[in-house]
Amino acid sequence: MDVTIQHKEEKPLLKRTDYTARVAYEGATPQRQALRDKIASAVKAPADHVATVEASVYADAASLENFEPRHIKKRHGLAVPEKAKKAKKKK
Repeated sequence: MDVTIQHKEEKPLLKRTDYTARVAYEGATPQRQALRDKIASAVKAPADHVATVEASVYADAASLENFEPRHIKKRHGLAVPEKAKKAKKKK
């Protein structure tokens, strides 16, 4: 699998950099983790700072935790805290 970065856009308020990349591969579609690893290598960032689909690379894991949607974090196998249940009011 080859990853070629085509465009880079800094987003300082979100503490991330968005990349547009071309991914070339043969055979089956690459697994998500393999793609994350390849993108991380291409942009010289830790794989746990990369969320694929749009390939958002955050400055740190805390920024990824704050800004990425819950379903994306879950899809990537990142820790997703359970939502606290609200207590029901009795009438």
